[in-house]
Amino acid sequence: MPVEVIPVEQVDDEEFVELQEDYEDQCNDVVDLQHRLRAAQLEVEQLRIRLRANCGRQKMAPPPALLPGAAASDSQQRACDISSCLRWIAEHADLSRVEVLDVGLEVLVSGHSANLKRVVQWPLTTPDGRELRVSVPVEQEREMRAILEDVRVLGDLDAATAHLLAATWEVVPGELATCHPTSVEPAVLLANQDGEGILVATWPTAAALDSFRAAHSSVGGSPLVGERVEVDYEGQWYSGLLHSVDSTGRAGVVCDVDAPGILTIAGFGSVRRIASEGPPLF
Repeated sequence: MPVEVIPVEQVDDEEFVELQEDYEDQCNDVVDLQHRLRAAQLEVEQLRIRLRANCGRQKMAPPPALLPGAAASDSQQRACDISSCLRWIAEHADLSRVEVLDVGLEVLVSGHSANLKRVVQWPLTTPDGRELRVSVPVEQEREMRAILEDVRVLGDLDAATAHLLAATWEVVPGELATCHPTSVEPAVLLANQDGEGILVATWPTAAALDSFRAAHSSVGGSPLVGERVEVDYEGQWYSGLLHSVDSTGRAGVVCDVDAPGILTIAGFGSVRRIASEGPPLF
């Protein structure tokens, strides 16, 4: 499209202001389009992770890179999912900003559970403005940081590392339910066979954890997983061991009166710490 060139001496002040405003409007349009493009790229990557995970669960033939008609093995699919997920995290994580949180709660995403104990968090910059963060067990911070830095340099996760991680980790996209505040949000969990996990979500935050503990505080302080407790079940208190507490405020207690393998589920507010007691009934 030809561009009309107007000599400067022919442009009066009013025309100059109009041209300046037009220029600024077009610059704003460019910035807006760039933001939309980044948002679309983020959405595409999230959908790609979900698609690969669904392909793995349904044992469907994965996208290319294999011979026609060949289906990827579970380990190949896991490695592919992990590479895609870690590449996305590496592109968006701000590794210079670190926060450490004592979570002590279990999270459940698409039927997979993971215990978040003491975690390191890195914020994720996203064009849609969501305050996403990635939560990593403190014991694995150094290893995960090194992996993400390598991915940034190489552009992807090397195949050997991907298959090594795939032996014990699995990418699980889905939804995460929390209370205080009560919400259900999209999340991605990298679940480990040992019961730990790496979570990508807006939760947890220090404020959310403070709110959770304040809502479930009891005399003597909130009990911790592994401590001896009492649980109120249908109006009667039973002693036992606190097995788990999840992000929605549900507690699981192994009661002394129950057979092995039985777990009593109750609201965390119905569980209290006991300072001292006699030996268990059984």
